[in-house]
Amino acid sequence: MELKAGRNTYELNKNDVVLYNGAAYILITRKERVGWSESSPTVAKVRMEKLIKEGKFKEVRFKNPPYKDEFMKYYKITQ
Repeated sequence: MELKAGRNTYELNKNDVVLYNGAAYILITRKERVGWSESSPTVAKVRMEKLIKEGKFKEVRFKNPPYKDEFMKYYKITQ
Protein backbone atom coordinates (compact mmCIF):
# COMPACT_ATOMS: atom_id res chain seq x y z
CA MET A 1 0.00 0.00 0.00
CA GLU A 2 1.25 3.48 -0.82
CA LEU A 3 0.99 6.27 1.73
CA LYS A 4 1.72 9.93 0.99
CA ALA A 5 3.48 11.80 3.76
CA GLY A 6 4.49 15.35 2.95
CA ARG A 7 6.14 15.50 -0.46
CA ASN A 8 7.09 11.82 -0.54
CA THR A 9 5.15 8.62 -1.14
CA TYR A 10 6.10 5.51 0.83
CA GLU A 11 5.38 1.88 -0.03
CA LEU A 12 4.26 0.38 3.30
CA ASN A 13 4.70 -3.22 4.40
CA LYS A 14 3.59 -5.18 7.46
CA ASN A 15 6.59 -3.98 9.51
CA ASP A 16 5.84 -0.26 9.25
CA VAL A 17 4.42 1.46 12.34
CA VAL A 18 2.48 4.72 12.55
CA LEU A 19 2.49 6.55 15.88
CA TYR A 20 -0.32 8.86 17.00
CA ASN A 21 0.88 11.18 19.76
CA GLY A 22 -2.38 13.06 20.24
CA ALA A 23 -1.57 15.74 17.67
CA ALA A 24 -0.05 14.06 14.60
CA TYR A 25 0.37 10.70 12.88
CA ILE A 26 4.07 9.91 12.41
CA LEU A 27 5.56 7.09 10.36
CA ILE A 28 8.26 6.11 12.89
CA THR A 29 9.81 3.24 10.92
CA ARG A 30 10.91 5.49 8.04
CA LYS A 31 13.35 8.39 8.01
CA GLU A 32 13.77 11.26 5.56
CA ARG A 33 16.64 13.68 5.23
CA VAL A 34 15.93 17.27 6.21
CA GLY A 35 18.99 19.39 5.66
CA TRP A 36 21.79 17.87 7.73
CA SER A 37 19.54 15.74 9.93
CA GLU A 38 16.84 13.06 9.70
CA SER A 39 13.20 13.11 10.77
CA SER A 40 10.22 10.80 10.61
CA PRO A 41 7.57 11.74 8.03
CA THR A 42 4.22 13.07 9.23
CA VAL A 43 1.01 11.77 7.66
CA ALA A 44 -2.00 14.08 7.22
CA LYS A 45 -4.42 13.62 10.12
CA VAL A 46 -7.55 13.55 7.94
CA ARG A 47 -6.03 10.99 5.55
CA MET A 48 -4.92 8.68 8.35
CA GLU A 49 -8.27 8.86 10.15
CA LYS A 50 -9.97 7.95 6.86
CA LEU A 51 -7.67 4.92 6.39
CA ILE A 52 -8.38 3.77 9.96
CA LYS A 53 -12.16 4.03 9.40
CA GLU A 54 -11.80 2.05 6.15
CA GLY A 55 -10.04 -0.71 8.12
CA LYS A 56 -6.70 -0.41 6.35
CA PHE A 57 -4.89 0.27 9.64
CA LYS A 58 -5.46 -1.29 13.05
CA GLU A 59 -4.26 -0.28 16.49
CA VAL A 60 -1.59 -2.54 17.97
CA ARG A 61 -0.03 -2.90 21.42
CA PHE A 62 3.64 -3.52 22.07
CA LYS A 63 5.15 -5.13 25.17
CA ASN A 64 8.06 -2.69 24.94
CA PRO A 65 6.88 0.32 22.92
CA PRO A 66 9.51 2.60 21.37
CA TYR A 67 7.99 5.62 23.13
CA LYS A 68 6.47 5.02 26.55
CA ASP A 69 3.42 7.16 27.20
CA GLU A 70 -0.12 6.04 27.96
CA PHE A 71 -1.60 8.45 25.40
CA MET A 72 0.41 7.26 22.39
CA LYS A 73 -1.27 4.85 19.99
CA TYR A 74 0.45 2.63 17.45
CA TYR A 75 -1.05 1.49 14.15
CA LYS A 76 -0.02 -1.14 11.60
CA ILE A 77 -1.30 -1.92 8.13
CA THR A 78 -3.88 -4.73 7.97
CA GLN A 79 -3.22 -5.89 4.41
